[in-house]
Amino acid sequence: MFKKWFKSDAPKKPAAPEVMGLYLGGSFELDALKLKLLTPQLCIEGAASKHLIQAVGQAELDSGGTLLRFYTDDDAFLQVVLDGGMSENHITDVKLWYFYSTTTIGNQAQWQQCLNNEISRPTYELEGHSFSRVWDAVGEESPPVAVTEKTWEEDGDVSETDQF
Repeated sequence: MFKKWFKSDAPKKPAAPEVMGLYLGGSFELDALKLKLLTPQLCIEGAASKHLIQAVGQAELDSGGTLLRFYTDDDAFLQVVLDGGMSENHITDVKLWYFYSTTTIGNQAQWQQCLNNEISRPTYELEGHSFSRVWDAVGEESPPVAVTEKTWEEDGDVSETDQF
């Protein structure tokens, strides 16, 4: 009885953010028929219709908004942008991202080359597809913006990384 009164609970870790029914350890599903019809237009192979959420990231934006990323079991993430709060009413954008390739930047010259010729441009060509920037920018270039993302993983790990 006394043990119950004096027992000190370990401090609880903050929970990963949730929105639209998306949460750490949860899942979401895309319409399989629509995905099959879109597949020939995609630059990625093997896009899944069923996704298991294995990690959740949160980054606060300078604009006052919040960026949530729901990382899936197939190297994709669902990115949700919220402005003014953390409910469905505050969602301004939702996108599903797949990694096409990643590049290690080892020095300032490589970073400058990447900035000048590979990223931050209004259009981008890949495998015969032309992609246009969807965010507003002043001028021809739109340099990357640094954010710190806090990420919660299923095994309980929580980390922070600086990203662009």
